[in-house]
Amino acid sequence: MKYLAICLKLVSLALAASRKTAPKGALIVGQGQKFTTVSAAVAALSNTTISEQLIFIHPGTYTEQVYIPKLSGPLTVQGYTTDDSKYAKNQVTIVASESQKTQPNNDLTGTLRVWTSDFKLYNVNVRNAFGEGSQAIALSAQAGVSPSMRIENVLHLTLSFC
Repeated sequence: MKYLAICLKLVSLALAASRKTAPKGALIVGQGQKFTTVSAAVAALSNTTISEQLIFIHPGTYTEQVYIPKLSGPLTVQGYTTDDSKYAKNQVTIVASESQKTQPNNDLTGTLRVWTSDFKLYNVNVRNAFGEGSQAIALSAQAGVSPSMRIENVLHLTLSFC
């Protein structure tokens, strides 16, 4: 029984991977990189390719509202982490402070506004820092929720799906 417990612990440690380097072909965001904002990397994506596109984000807090338009193929966004199984290990945060006091609808208050359907987000904390007193969301998914949409190990997420 003790042997089984040790084996299970070793398997769980092996499965808890880190994301410290960008996957091949990814657009890289971070200080000293080609893209210093997530929005700049998104703007560089192709709207016509059906191949998967990747964005890798280095550690930091990115204060911006990010709009991801409809794309023809899948998009995966990965944040730097030392353990991809625990959101407490995430080292990337995207934060904005819009609310319905400043914007006319939920979508426009979203820190991360996703208008494409085949979207995956890993190890990125998304936060709307507006506070109390008005509707303010972290993520707006306007293309609807599809079986291919995945959001894993994300902290501070208030959702709005259309």
